[in-house]
Amino acid sequence: MDIDDIGWMLLTELQDDARISFRELGKRVGLSAPAVAERVRKLEEAGVIRGFHAELDLEAIGMPIIAMVRATPTGGDHGQLEEVALGLPEVREAHRVSGSEHMWMKISARSLSHLDGVLQSFWNVADTTTNLVLRTVVHQRPVDAETVEHTVERRSSQYTN
Repeated sequence: MDIDDIGWMLLTELQDDARISFRELGKRVGLSAPAVAERVRKLEEAGVIRGFHAELDLEAIGMPIIAMVRATPTGGDHGQLEEVALGLPEVREAHRVSGSEHMWMKISARSLSHLDGVLQSFWNVADTTTNLVLRTVVHQRPVDAETVEHTVERRSSQYTN
């Protein structure tokens, strides 16, 4: 989907505050509230906007331990590893990746002993390597038109040189 300048302005504002009203959003981008609602609906239908979510502070709700876990299936059965990841609510994200590991996961826990119990759930199906997050340097950086265009330009220039 081609996204025009107003579409990018809408996406930028929504990434900053998904609870903003269509009226306020319209003021910021120079459209009426119904026009904003229509554009947002089209962005949702096109799959550009996948949803609107509340972002929780995991430490504030009692899950201060964040670990990045790399997992490689033992015995080559990727499906079992994915089933375990899907079944554990502590797994915040799970990504199938290329390279020597099969999956990278972001896991939250109440304590180190809780994390140990979560990791034990994987040990029958995978070898794991775990790193504790000490501090998050970049957190869900917003995507904007300039970043997308710059990335596309950089990628295409790599192939023409």
